[in-house]
Parts: sequence; structure tokens; C-alpha cells
Amino acid sequence: MIAIFIVLAAAAAALIAFVVIVSRTQKPVTTTAEEVAEAIETFLEGRGSSHDWDDFISIPIADPALEAIRLRCGGLPEEFPSRDNHQYCSLEGEQVLRTYVAQLRGRAA
Repeated sequence: MIAIFIVLAAAAAALIAFVVIVSRTQKPVTTTAEEVAEAIETFLEGRGSSHDWDDFISIPIADPALEAIRLRCGGLPEEFPSRDNHQYCSLEGEQVLRTYVAQLRGRAA
């Protein structure tokens, strides 16, 4: 029984190490402002899967300005924590996301 636990723990540790290494060596993707706006809007409206948002906040973007937006989006739960465990961030954080969508599409927020 202990041997099975050790094997499972080792396998889990190896998987975690693999994911960390891959995520740190992943080549940044070329993405447009409209694609970033669509990813954020899809998330806000609940139209995408949890994997879609995870991909967005996890995969680096080649454009430095869009990358800064991506990084901030990923940090919103810490910057604007939600009191509801079912929400990604607070209403203030959601407003940040809406503002990004408007800015990326060239509209005043």
C-alpha cells in the first residue's frame, strides 16, 4: 500500500515538473488585439470553457502590450479577490476586464 502511494506521488511530482517546464519554455504566440478582446469578452459572458480562459492566461503573447494585459488578467483574482468562491474576481476586477475589451477595440470605456 505504501509502495503504491510512493509511485503515485512520484508520478504526480513528475507531471507537475513537466507542466512547469513546458509552461516556462513555451514560445509566445502571435495574437491580435481583437483576439485578446474576444478571449476576455468570451470569458466575461461565460461563453467559453474553463480551458479557454486558462489557455489565455497561461500562454505568453509576443506583443508586449498584449502580454501586459494577459498578465494582469491572470493576476486579477489576487488584485481584486471575490467574496464568492464561484467568481473569478470581484466586480471591480470584472470592470478592469470590460475596460480592456473596450480599449482593445478602440472604444472609450
